[in-house]
Amino acid sequence: MKSECHLTQKNDESFVVHIMPDSFVSSYLTVLHVVPEDFTWFKFWQNRYILLLQDNIDAELFRQLRVYLRWHKTSVNHHSNLQS
Repeated sequence: MKSECHLTQKNDESFVVHIMPDSFVSSYLTVLHVVPEDFTWFKFWQNRYILLLQDNIDAELFRQLRVYLRWHKTSVNHHSNLQS
């Protein structure tokens, strides 16, 4: 299971990306493993990693993202256990 979000670059270009379940989440650092939805256009970055540090982002938005990613990861693990 993957989740979808919109990634906007500094030049205002926006992409739909999927956050992969192997993304790392902690209170001080989050590493998002993202894959563009249509990666045929972006072969040179089929897999990208985005580093988010707690002091480089709005605290409440960072907390909401971490909660979402942890719940999503739990959901993915739960679904994969059911299929085994």
